[in-house]
Amino acid sequence: MYVEVKKFTADRQYVYLKRSVRVGNKIEHVTMGCLGQVSTLERFDPDIITKLKDLCASGSNEIFSSRLRAIEEMMYAKLQPQLLGQDDAAHYGHKAASAESAAATHDSSTSPAAAASAAPRTRQEQATYEVQQFLHYLFTGPQINVSASMQEKLKQVYGWAGPAPEHFKTTHSKENEHALHPAPLGFIDAVVVAAGVGKRMGATVPKQYLQLDGKSVLEHTVLKLLSSPYVARVIVVLSADDPYFKYTCLGDLQRVVTTTGGKERVDSVLAGLHAVQTPWVLVHDAARPLVMLRDIEKLVLSVAVGVSDYNFAGGILGCTVADTLKARVGSAVLTPAAEAAASGAGAAAAAQSAATQAQDIAQQVQAALAPEQAATSGADLHLSVIGGTVDRSSMYAAQTPQLFAVADLIAAIESAQSKGAPLTDESSALEFMGKAVLLVTGSPLNFKLTTPSDLLLMQSLLQAFH
Repeated sequence: MYVEVKKFTADRQYVYLKRSVRVGNKIEHVTMGCLGQVSTLERFDPDIITKLKDLCASGSNEIFSSRLRAIEEMMYAKLQPQLLGQDDAAHYGHKAASAESAAATHDSSTSPAAAASAAPRTRQEQATYEVQQFLHYLFTGPQINVSASMQEKLKQVYGWAGPAPEHFKTTHSKENEHALHPAPLGFIDAVVVAAGVGKRMGATVPKQYLQLDGKSVLEHTVLKLLSSPYVARVIVVLSADDPYFKYTCLGDLQRVVTTTGGKERVDSVLAGLHAVQTPWVLVHDAARPLVMLRDIEKLVLSVAVGVSDYNFAGGILGCTVADTLKARVGSAVLTPAAEAAASGAGAAAAAQSAATQAQDIAQQVQAALAPEQAATSGADLHLSVIGGTVDRSSMYAAQTPQLFAVADLIAAIESAQSKGAPLTDESSALEFMGKAVLLVTGSPLNFKLTTPSDLLLMQSLLQAFH
């Protein structure tokens, strides 16, 4: 990865981040992003080009993570108190306002009060503000700031060594260290499962490589994890024949490791777990790029308390269910009762498979649809009968990351597999072993990319806070 300054005219020079990619016997130069106009960046920091080159040489993720952190702070500030409790709203609103004011002090024409106001900006003012935000977060990395008692729990449960873990000191050479950027504090590795193909998306590429606000979904997800001060490294689990990863910025980042996954998701998780070097691990879906840093922090701190004080085995993020839930009854009732009685075939109808009956009914419904509707809807037409409404007050949709001790999670997965237990997530393996798992309420924005409409919603959210 390297910095290129491209000159269009004497007054128009732009800074690009590029990566060299080997394709067969040739080298391709892929643009990772445009950081802005040279004159604008140097207006706020005359040495910015040299600093960016140093960060590239060191494999730092800050060039990419700074913008993600800025967007997240704006999300919290603008969506409060809908997504947050009052205490959290005040906390994040203050942080966002502080960051905005700090960035605005670089610009003599904009006062902190004006920057913190809600008045709409002109296009030029917005561009200037985005540069200020980029530079502010570029050199203001996230820090762990918790009480003394919580620090003790972090050390006790996760083996946190303090503000400067020794294993990070040895990985940063003097030549590559940046004076304005402290070494990472992370003490938990994260595993990101990115070996799937995402059939339900119907795309020509796996869904983790679909473009979202100028970067792939996978890049957004991994960079968000790297932005957390609790995360040491990110192990990305890829399929054996993945041709897309090399075109991302992730291969040049010092704290990103790749490994090869297996046939099923659980096999890929195990492959990632064997590459983890920390006692605990965060397992996250590649298709959840909007996970909030605040929720990762809440999970890490909550599990520290749950493990040390209440004997929990770990914890997961989860979101309350907003939709009304319906239970499905057995498919035998799909056979009309009058027809079954007349034929005397009630017992036979009860034994008829759900797949056969659903197919019969689907064909009848398709025949009544317009040809264009039948062509597009027939394959996804699944019919059943409502058996009742489920009380959703205690229902949660499981999210990721999910946080467990590495040894415990490997043992639980292998034990469940040997006994043929279905594993839909990491928590289900611990639950199968009879372990208590903590449920930590997360943001509804941390939804999984599954269908094309999900991608459209994610894109709209990011653009709304651009």
